[in-house]
Amino acid sequence: MAASVNRLVGFLFVVIALVSCTTAQTTHVVGDSSTGWTVPSGPTFYTNWASSQTFRVGDSLVFNFATGRHDVATVTRAAFDACNTSSTLGQVQTTSPVTITLSSQGPQYYFCTFQGHCSSGQKLAINVVGAAASPPTTTPTSPPPPPRTAAPPTRSATPPTTSTVPPTTTPTSSPPPSITNPPTNTATPPTTSTVQPPPSSSATGLVVSGFSVTFLSIAMAFFF
Repeated sequence: MAASVNRLVGFLFVVIALVSCTTAQTTHVVGDSSTGWTVPSGPTFYTNWASSQTFRVGDSLVFNFATGRHDVATVTRAAFDACNTSSTLGQVQTTSPVTITLSSQGPQYYFCTFQGHCSSGQKLAINVVGAAASPPTTTPTSPPPPPRTAAPPTRSATPPTTSTVPPTTTPTSSPPPSITNPPTNTATPPTTSTVQPPPSSSATGLVVSGFSVTFLSIAMAFFF
């Protein structure tokens, strides 16, 4: 698709350039197509016609006339004013139509060399100006891509972190607590005397039983 567009654009530029060149190089039919190059009805006819035209370098003059009854000669200003047919510039053109390309700027002079025609007004003076400026040649380029819609800026959900450094506080050492020696108890504790409890009745019984068994054993040993 892009290649087709480029070819179409290039073709249009070529057509425009050709039309511009054609417009810049104008063909001027002397006396218009109705009258042509002939003995006019008045001596100022061709002067008035020339005043309505703009002649540029590269344009052309076309003289239409009846061959054998008229001709076209290029002459100087002096020869033009005097209708001096013996002093012409280049060859006299005798075959119709005659086409002359305007190749330089400045005044140009022409007349017919037939007897009495120049003095009757069959002569033409024009002033040629510079050629029309040609339009600048533009190289066809591809159409620019459509503008790209910029994405909206992403909003950060996290708020900016503000680092707040608390002031540095040098801890003050507390003095060690004062050690207070407890008062020395110099008093001698009272002496507690241990009182042996009296023997229980059970212990007394055991002693008596043991004595009885011993006495019985001795007695039996004595009898036997």
